[in-house]
Amino acid sequence: MWRTILLHLMFLAQFASTQDLSDCTAFSSNGVAASQYQYYRFYDFRQMKSAGAAIPNAKGLQSKIVSNSSWEDDWYIRDYPRKSPGGYSIPVNFIPERVFITNETNSSTNSTSHLSLNTARIDSETQDSGEIFFKEFNISYASLRVYSRVHGAPGAVAGIFTYLNDTQESDIEIFTRAPSNYIQYSNQPASSGEPDWIPIPGATVNNLNLFLRPGWLFPDPQ
Repeated sequence: MWRTILLHLMFLAQFASTQDLSDCTAFSSNGVAASQYQYYRFYDFRQMKSAGAAIPNAKGLQSKIVSNSSWEDDWYIRDYPRKSPGGYSIPVNFIPERVFITNETNSSTNSTSHLSLNTARIDSETQDSGEIFFKEFNISYASLRVYSRVHGAPGAVAGIFTYLNDTQESDIEIFTRAPSNYIQYSNQPASSGEPDWIPIPGATVNNLNLFLRPGWLFPDPQ
């Protein structure tokens, strides 16, 4: 059975805020494509009382790992490597130590903590990174709202990946090298993959002026 789900993730707080919604049978979203959903999930990491410190550097991994049961019921943290797909791409080690709760250092916000997904280049041949997966897989439609901040040295990307199957996906990506008002949408695959990487006819790259709701993208120098 395919399901619909409305997700809210506040990536800006060892217990996520919860709300009793047992009496509700439908949840709605507004906007251009207003819809109703069967299920609702809300995760808030902005007011954690015992957050750990941020990872100081790539070699000294010290952090408070996300291990609360209410979170683990719905999500799991990736803990296995990804081989290089070829070309200029290098292998990436996805490890739990790169997903952690940390104190908020930006005094301009009302938050005291946030969930951090961190990445770092270890050497010329290795990259460490953090990635989380939503456990539910039989979802037909989803509305995902994320309040987050992306920053760091050029070369990293924050992404939300949705999969139709094992080979086809649609992604939303924000690059640290890009302007603060830039966002990339991509559909894959664009090639046949290993070992030949033959381009798929009709797979194109387009620059589009898409309608985005005000407030979804805004510059934050911090």
